[in-house]
Amino acid sequence: MAGTTGSTFAESFSAVRTLLDDPSPAKPNPRVILEHYKAEAQLLLNQAQNSSVSWSVRSFDLTAQPDKEKYAITAQDFGKDVLIHTIDESDPFHVERTIPRTTLQSRETAYFGPRKVVGPTNCHTAEVFVLYWENGAPFFQIRPVPGGTVKYKVWYEIGLLGGGEIGEDTTPILPISHPYLHLRVARSCLPYADWPELTNNDKRDKKRDLALSFSASIQDQAEAFRRYIATDRQHGVVRRRGFEDDQYTDDYGGNWLNLHVP
Repeated sequence: MAGTTGSTFAESFSAVRTLLDDPSPAKPNPRVILEHYKAEAQLLLNQAQNSSVSWSVRSFDLTAQPDKEKYAITAQDFGKDVLIHTIDESDPFHVERTIPRTTLQSRETAYFGPRKVVGPTNCHTAEVFVLYWENGAPFFQIRPVPGGTVKYKVWYEIGLLGGGEIGEDTTPILPISHPYLHLRVARSCLPYADWPELTNNDKRDKKRDLALSFSASIQDQAEAFRRYIATDRQHGVVRRRGFEDDQYTDDYGGNWLNLHVP
């Protein structure tokens, strides 16, 4: 992402000040811009991650231990689990198996059997992973309880941009959202802006004009962003067509058969 316009907070900071028509270096205060940047970038991340697409995922290895059913999730940016499967680096012929995930209240529906299965200690015996939160921290519970030491790969959506810490090198997800992000931050910081060379009346008029411009652009950007995050692929034509292209037009050159698949 390096080199992409607005790809880091440092570049976003410059873009926001440009949108505000280069106000006083201290108004808005850089800390104000940073706080609004954090809020707006996190909002766009939440909107994207709440779509049907996992726009930003990471993974970690979880080592199951004998007779241990509860495992703390230590990833600081953990949001929602996406996929859990078996892994075994010692066996090049290991066939990965996906482990179902469920909520605590649905555990008995997802798995009804003995609390612990007695068998080979090197086998992936998990039938379900239960995700729950305790005192604000996420945990996994494994059923049945492991009888040996094995590993699972946990894929998850990030929940906090930058793991909760945003610095000059932090890169928000979805480069396509950067202009939208900059406009939102600029609008949020507009009340703090000041142009010392202008009269009070001119400052008032400038803020009014910028607010109108930002709101119109943000409205267009919001609709485009909403449509973009809905899917991670171009649908295209997914049905085989039975005729040549020119046979799909009438005598007046119009399209008489709508083959668009939404």
